[in-house]
Amino acid sequence: MNYTKEWYISVLNSINDLILVKGDKSKLLWANKAFRDLYNMSNEELKDIIDSESSDPDDTVQYVKDDHYVFSKGATLDIPSEAISDDNGNFNYYHTIKNPIKDSEGEVIRTVGVSRLIEDEELLEKSKKKRTEQKTDIQDLKTFVQSIPSPVIMLDLSKRIIACSDAWIDYFEQSKNEIIWSDFFERYNNKLPFKEKIEECISTSSKVTMDSVSIDYNNKISHFKVIINPWVMSSGDVGGVMLMLNDITSQVEREKTLQKYNEELKQFAYITTHDVKSPITNIESFLSLLKMDDKIKDQRSLQAIHWIQKSIEQANEKITDLVQVIQQREQAIENELINLNLFISTIVDKYRDAIYEIEGEVELELFGDVMLSTSRKQLQTILDNLITNAIRYKDRNRMLLITIKIQNTAKDHCTISVEDNGIGIDLTKHKERIFDMFKRANDSTEGSGLGLYLSQQAAEQLNAIIEVESELRKGTTFSIKLPK
Repeated sequence: MNYTKEWYISVLNSINDLILVKGDKSKLLWANKAFRDLYNMSNEELKDIIDSESSDPDDTVQYVKDDHYVFSKGATLDIPSEAISDDNGNFNYYHTIKNPIKDSEGEVIRTVGVSRLIEDEELLEKSKKKRTEQKTDIQDLKTFVQSIPSPVIMLDLSKRIIACSDAWIDYFEQSKNEIIWSDFFERYNNKLPFKEKIEECISTSSKVTMDSVSIDYNNKISHFKVIINPWVMSSGDVGGVMLMLNDITSQVEREKTLQKYNEELKQFAYITTHDVKSPITNIESFLSLLKMDDKIKDQRSLQAIHWIQKSIEQANEKITDLVQVIQQREQAIENELINLNLFISTIVDKYRDAIYEIEGEVELELFGDVMLSTSRKQLQTILDNLITNAIRYKDRNRMLLITIKIQNTAKDHCTISVEDNGIGIDLTKHKERIFDMFKRANDSTEGSGLGLYLSQQAAEQLNAIIEVESELRKGTTFSIKLPK
């Protein structure tokens, strides 16, 4: 016998239990006669609403949470007790079982719930107590949200707005009655594109952060750090999310201004070096002609030419230093897998002649092949400056010994140390400013005071740490801790 759709509907309508079919976001699609009579509404009036106006909103939050579980998990949910109101706002307690309805491919497309009136007095008392606890928890959360001084909004799992702070109302210039219980995405999605992040927060039950988001609302552009947190019901289940906007507009504007100043300073530095370089080059050319002039023989003139040449060399060094600082700041980070043993050996080979000329030695303690993903340019800058400093600040009373080691025993970092037996640094005087620009710990030897500054800048680009240990007249050790 073939039964018609009308026959099945008549059977469902004859059942005294409440039967309800819902779609996505807990929206009602169909209800049997027992449910329609309870709400005093037709199926046309019920369709696409989440709950009737006579229902307690806090109870609806619970329904939405349960519907979301069935819809997202594709599993049956047995609810021992839930409060359901009639069209006058009077409520009774029902035992409800919700099941997923799946398509031919196993995807959940709807849910169906069947609710039976509870008459057991003991269970009714437990149900009343549980409902009171749930309502109190939700009300406390709403009160908390309303009192937060930043723009905050509280959503249930169907993404309805169930509470918001006064700051949210002030920023978006809307009344609370206008937005409460409205759909967040329908109201704000064009201006607040947080849909994916909200879904991520719900699916993972964990906090999601967006460090900087620009929001253009009512012709007003503001910048926010967005924090989306799941909020939890007394049952321990996630009931929805709280979305907070932390205003960072002044910070972003300051950073933009600072960036602009930095760009202007960089341009000024480039222009200045070019403009200064040109006349120095002209003076150097003229000086070369004077040096070739056989008529200039008196000692006083020759001494003047010598000191002018010396000043030109110092000026060129300062220009070169300034360009190097600018280039270091702009140098891109290009990580690659580097064989540290081979890399360090290659750098040291460049300095062997200079070290041997002063009768010094360099020892490498490199055990096995150590592979590390890092940026070659920055690491070379660090090692070049540390080796150059070791040569420059040698102790004249003993042979220079430079020892370079690799330690790869730590889990989170690899350490390269450059140790020398030079004149050392008085760290009691210089430790706090040893990596500052143009800061020199010893004036007995010429230098720009930029080597350690550039090394520190390069280390910061690598998220590395440089540490120094030193003792006067005994030597210095620099350790570079590179993240793995």
